[in-house]
Amino acid sequence: VVDGAPFYSSVVDPWSLMNPVDVESITVLKDAAAASIWGSQAANGVIVITTKSGGYKKGQPLMQVSVDYLAQPVPRLSKIPWASSKDAVDIYRWMIREKDWFDQFLDDNTRSRYEIPEVMSVLIDMKKGNISEAEGNNKLEALSHIDVRNEFRDLFFRKIESNKKVNLSFQGGSDVNKVRTSISGLFNDQYSKGNSEFQVIGNFTDEYMPKKWLKFSFGSNIFLSQLKQNGVVVNDLADIPQMSRILDEDGNYTQMVNYYNIPHWRRKDTATKYKLPYDWDWNLKRDIDN
Repeated sequence: VVDGAPFYSSVVDPWSLMNPVDVESITVLKDAAAASIWGSQAANGVIVITTKSGGYKKGQPLMQVSVDYLAQPVPRLSKIPWASSKDAVDIYRWMIREKDWFDQFLDDNTRSRYEIPEVMSVLIDMKKGNISEAEGNNKLEALSHIDVRNEFRDLFFRKIESNKKVNLSFQGGSDVNKVRTSISGLFNDQYSKGNSEFQVIGNFTDEYMPKKWLKFSFGSNIFLSQLKQNGVVVNDLADIPQMSRILDEDGNYTQMVNYYNIPHWRRKDTATKYKLPYDWDWNLKRDIDN
């Protein structure tokens, strides 16, 4: 109940419409005390919120300004419990060269049905004799120095996640009239560059009491919110091979592997067959940029 007006959280969340600096008091009523005032609808209790009214000292209006800033670090991708790229290459080498667990990919027809990481492709080519040991080892050495987490962080993360809140309020009045207005702005830049939130809450109250036994109250509230969710999340890394590049040395999109995608050549064939205006190669940054 806010200033005598009941709100039902299943319909409207009063907390989302309220500036915390406008709250004068919060009282919790339960059992008989709540039922005696609000009837059976208060069987589970009532939270009574009273907001501040105008008036300070006669002839002396009051203006208040406050600014809060909170910064917190972005997720540390290095804490994800992955093996190093060098160790990962050795693990792949053992699984493919010394075991027969992936021998089905020695068959070209089977291999064409899947989109596999470059490290697996190199080791399969070495095992099949498509490339020499020296050429394969050079490619594996280069892959052992690539960890997609580093490029992922540099391309998609801010340096910090920040929250800024600005409050501005004014109150004044006389013996018979009290006025209070406030506005609050919340600016949240989340750790992912494409994600942010913006909120504005405005309140206005006016109390006019021409007689001690007669009072008129007027209040209005405005709430504006904008939420942008165009960035990445850490979970996106789960679909990308660890030894992947997102951009090449010239800053161009690479053709990335996604564990859950159909092979790129099938996507290309579909695009060509139906004359679609795109190539259907997958790249995470291109998805984010567009």
